[in-house]
Amino acid sequence: MAPLLLFGTALGGAAMYLLDPDRGRPRRALLRDQAVKATSNVKDVLDAGVRDLAGCVRSSSDARPRMTCWSSACAQSLDDMSDTQERSKSPHQTVT
Repeated sequence: MAPLLLFGTALGGAAMYLLDPDRGRPRRALLRDQAVKATSNVKDVLDAGVRDLAGCVRSSSDARPRMTCWSSACAQSLDDMSDTQERSKSPHQTVT
């Protein structure tokens, strides 16, 4: 019973806040603008994920999959890692 009372109180407070005759209209406009922006951001993230997934599917037929790096440090570490992997596959091991 107590959680239901708290929920009702919160819902009533939110309704009073948004339906206030003096300041309700700008509050509702701000809420609408924030919802539109959040929707746009989610859409952008999903579009980027779909593009990345499509790139992975396209590159899966390559001998060496492509990886997209946004920083030079990431690209350098990937190059170092691939060099290490190629050396470990070579039949002639070098001892350092």
